[in-house]
Amino acid sequence: MLTRSDTLHMSSTAVGAIASVYLVGEVVGALVFGRLSDALGRRKLFMVTFGIYLVGCGLTTAAAGSGPGWVAFLYATRFVSGMGRPGIRGRLPSGRPASQTAQRLRALTTRASGCCVTGVR
Repeated sequence: MLTRSDTLHMSSTAVGAIASVYLVGEVVGALVFGRLSDALGRRKLFMVTFGIYLVGCGLTTAAAGSGPGWVAFLYATRFVSGMGRPGIRGRLPSGRPASQTAQRLRALTTRASGCCVTGVR
């Protein structure tokens, strides 16, 4: 989709690089926030990581140009988005059935991701 001329017209290499930067951000986020959540509690860190994810996604929509500075900005914001993602994925409160909570969480993160991709608030 991103490689089509009517969208962003990116090369396959650029799309792969953006996905790789996001994945590296996820790994770093899992390592950093995994340790912090053990120390501070998962409930507190969920809101922090969700905020990081939303800020990263929101800033990703601001990458408006195609020059080297904008590309670096895009990579940085995708890394930040990736850092917040592991904390969102691992959140399942014990007070509700896991399937119900997982469906709600999936819907929330899908909406947030969709807003970040389309630029809709």
